[in-house]
Formats: sequence, C-alpha cells, structure tokens
Amino acid sequence: MNQPKAYSYVRFSTPEQGKGDSYRRQTESSRTFALGRGLELDETLTFQDLGVSAYRGRNAVEGALGSFIDAVDSGRIARGSFLLVESLDRLSRDTVTRAFSQLTALLGKGIHIATLQDGRVFTSDSLDQNFGELLVSLSVMYRAHEESLTKGKRVSAAWSNKRERARVEGHKLTATCPAWLKLNPQRTNFEVIPERVRIVQRVFELTLDGVGKGRVAAILNSEGIPTFRKSQGWHPSYIQKLLDSEAVIGTYQPMRLDRTGGRSVRLADGDSIRDYFPAIIDEEAFLKARQVRTTRRVGGGRKGRAFSNLLSGIARCGVCGGPMHYVAKKERELYLKCSNARRSAANCHSPSWQYRATEAFVLLSLREVDYRDLFPSITAKAGELIRQSENELLLKESAHRRAQSSLEAVIRLLIERPDSGALKSKLDELEGEIAKLAEAIRQTGATLETERARLAGLGRDQGQLEEALAVLARAHREQSPQDLFLVRSRLNQALKKVVRAISFFPATTGQELFGDALFGRIVLTFHGADAYSREIWVILKQREAYGFKSVEGKRSEQTAMRVGGNQTATRDKKAKQPEADAPVGNAAVLTGPV
Repeated sequence: MNQPKAYSYVRFSTPEQGKGDSYRRQTESSRTFALGRGLELDETLTFQDLGVSAYRGRNAVEGALGSFIDAVDSGRIARGSFLLVESLDRLSRDTVTRAFSQLTALLGKGIHIATLQDGRVFTSDSLDQNFGELLVSLSVMYRAHEESLTKGKRVSAAWSNKRERARVEGHKLTATCPAWLKLNPQRTNFEVIPERVRIVQRVFELTLDGVGKGRVAAILNSEGIPTFRKSQGWHPSYIQKLLDSEAVIGTYQPMRLDRTGGRSVRLADGDSIRDYFPAIIDEEAFLKARQVRTTRRVGGGRKGRAFSNLLSGIARCGVCGGPMHYVAKKERELYLKCSNARRSAANCHSPSWQYRATEAFVLLSLREVDYRDLFPSITAKAGELIRQSENELLLKESAHRRAQSSLEAVIRLLIERPDSGALKSKLDELEGEIAKLAEAIRQTGATLETERARLAGLGRDQGQLEEALAVLARAHREQSPQDLFLVRSRLNQALKKVVRAISFFPATTGQELFGDALFGRIVLTFHGADAYSREIWVILKQREAYGFKSVEGKRSEQTAMRVGGNQTATRDKKAKQPEADAPVGNAAVLTGPV
C-alpha cells in the first residue's frame, strides 16, 4: 500500500527571520511528523515562502501557497495528501472570512492540513463532525489576523512618530540616504562624500549648458568617472534619476509600499521633509535644470556629435509656423527644412535653406545687435506684467480673505442651527470658492515670481549670449570636438533665453533685392521686444545676404554679408551700396567653420 505523501509548507514573514531559528525549526518538525504518522515526505516539492507575509493573503496570491494550490488543481498533488504547517497562523493572517475560505477550499480539494505545533490534522470531514475543531481553527485565524493588524498599526504609528521627529527635530529615520551622502558615526547627521558631490554638481552644470542626459552619461563614461553603484558605466536613466531627485536640494520624501491588487507600489507617505539631507545643489539651479529639460523635450532638434543644429528649438517656418528640421543628405549637404513641407503637410511648400550659410548669417547678425536697444523695451514690458500680476494678486488675496470670513460666519451659524440645509449649501459653495481662489493665488504668485526673475536676469542673459558668440569663434579653432559640443550647446541655451524665434520666409517669384534674385528673409525676434527685430535678406543662391535692424517696421543699419569658400561669413564694406539712409557697415569676419 502506498504511503500518503506529505508536503512541507515553510513560511515566515520577513527575510530577517531567516537569520534566526524559524526555518530550521519548521523543517525539522515536518520530518518528525511525517515519520511518526507513516507519511512519505516529498521534499522535491517543498514549498517555501521566504520573506512573504501571509497578512492580507499575499502568500496565497504571489507566494508558494499559491503554487501549492495550483499543483493541487493540476493533479500533481493527489487527493489525500498532507500539507504540513507549523500552525494555522503560518498559513494565513488574512481576515477570518478570507483565511477560513482558504482553509476550507484546500480541505474541499481533498488535502489534509496538519499543524505541527499541536499535532492536529484538519480534514473536510473533521470540521463537519467536530464543532470544537471548527472553533479552534476560527480562533487561531482570528488571533493571527489581530496580531498582524496590531503589529501593523504599531509599526505605522512608530514610523509616523519618527517622521514627525525628523520634520521637527531633524531626527534621522534610517541610515538609508543618497549615494553621495553617508550617516555619521553618531547617527545624528549625514555627511557628504566630496568626490561624489562633485560628480552630481557636474551633471547639473552640463544639463544647465543644454546637454541631454544621454550625452552627459557619455561624457562621464569617456572620462572614466566611476559610478556610484556596481554598474557598467553611467546610464541616461540614472542621470535622469539624479536630475529628478529633490534630495540634491536637501528634501526627503518618506515612502510606503502599497500592496493593493497583489502588486507592490511605492507611494509618498505624508509630506516631504525639507533640509533633511545636506543640500548640494541650490534650489534655483535645480529648478532651472528642470526647465531646461522641459525646453529640450518641447523644442527638440538634431544635435549630432558636435551639436550640429545650433538653431534647434527656435527655428520656425514663416509660412506655416512649423519647426525647421536639420537635414543631412550628405556630409557637406546640410539643410534646414520645414517639418510640414518635408511631410507635404499643411499645404506648405517652403524650400530648403543651406544650413552652414544660414547659421553664419544668423550669428553675424546677432553680433550686430546693440542690446541697449532691446533693454528699455523688455524692461518696460516686464515691469508692466509685474504690476498687472501684483494688482491681480492683491485682488485675489482680498477676495480670499472675504470668502474665509464668510465661511467662518456660516460655521458659527451652523453650530446654532445644525439642520439648516441653506447653511450647508452655502458652506459647500464657500469651500469651493476658497479652493478656486487659493489655486488662482498660487498661479498668479508663480507668474509674478517668473517675471521678477526674468527682469532680474535680463542683462545677464544678454551678456551670456554676447560672451557665447565670442567663445564660439575661438572654440572652432582651438577646442576638441567634445569641448565644441559644450560651447555650441551653451550658445543654444543662451539663444533661447534672448531670441524668441528665427522665422524663415521664402521669396515670391521674381522678387529681387538690389537687382539680385531674392531667395528669402530670415527674421529674428526677441523676448519682450515686440517692436524690435533683425532681418536677413538672402540673395545669390544663399551665398550673400543683407542684414537690417527693424524698429516698428522701419528698416535701417544695412549690413552686407557673404559666405566664402573657406566657410567664413563676412561683413563687406565693398558690397553694393543700398539707399542713402542705410549705410553699409564696416568689414568684419566671423572666423571658424560654420
């Protein structure tokens, strides 16, 4: 006669328990019980949930108990087999109804459940015939669930208290911290790891220069900079993680695991704690880096190994408003082409513009800008926006205070007349109004701060653009390809801060300028200076151009420009003489390849 088979089910809640005696005790008890009852202990199918809690039934869904039930359903485990558990609370700590359902479901499949602690054997018949056993099983399950529930509440309360101490007293919750920090020996504060802090700061510096996360990772790898973890080099995803982490500005966000639906998801647990970590990046730089990344996602454009498209994100088609894309047909055939025209969309038929000549004309035209012409207009407009925002903020704050006072009055009346439907309706109305006003105040305040910051940085942004233009000329002669990428990337960021758009308008058939066939116009507009622009009129198959300053539609200060065979753009005093009121500028050269 074949011996019935027994299967050991070993479960303990956390991996830490595996360091103690739990595993050995449960395993030896299974062997002793099987030997004493004449059962064949099948250790080839031993089911072990190492570190899977039975609270909320996780082991039945994602652990070995679920696998055991599947094996029973598939016939791999025969009816009449024994499942050996130390106690019923090892099988489940879920609610009594769910735990009892699991137990009776197994028994209904013909499985006998033996509890090693007291030697009891539960079968479908024994529960039906022995009311005492039913009460025993229910009481064990109830006690198990209550213990887990109480433990969970205590742990939750302890962590809640720890978080409050961390928020108020600066108490450190655990030794866990970002990779550039470590907990001091007294376990009272975190200390920086200088060489790692410098790497994180470098990541932010490169990002603020307009370098994307993929390129940042490549730069760090090419320089042999060690990673913080045991990984094969830097990855763009980790660069993204660093840039998104508010830990760099000292903020800690407590998290908790939510296991709803059988999946573990990390969720924010309460408010974030400021100044929990030492800040290694100032908040302004952190927010600017986020803004730069957002701009890159929206403005996009081809960068290449040397940041090929310097006009990325600001070049627009003057016909349909679509973005101008960088197109490289061959090594020397580089163009800007309207995205819609390339796709034969929006009924746009704008021609291709030779990229090298276009970049040269734009850069040379920008060097002609006297930013003192821009500053008064921009300052006046920014100042007007600030004044409007300040007035709007005052009005909304006043309305918020009035609504708050009305709410308090309604609450006092409700205390006296708690059954008044009209007062309850008014309460709901005021709460909704206060919420809307609070959000409006937040948005207006954010707009105000943005305009103030922009006004404060006007001179700085224009100065950075002038400096970046000068640095580019030197970089083409002296710098390595990697350094050149950074220089052009910084210039692209400086352009975006000052130049609103660079628009391309093709000429109409037969249109001429000074007797030469006109190819088209390039118009540069500037943030905050609606009346001011620079125009570039391109002629002679895009080899020459005239630049104009335009104020309120009136053109002046004409400058002749041409692209030579050595890939340089020049201003030429010998160029055709235009009208008398617009003299040609002095000769100058924009050096380096364009």
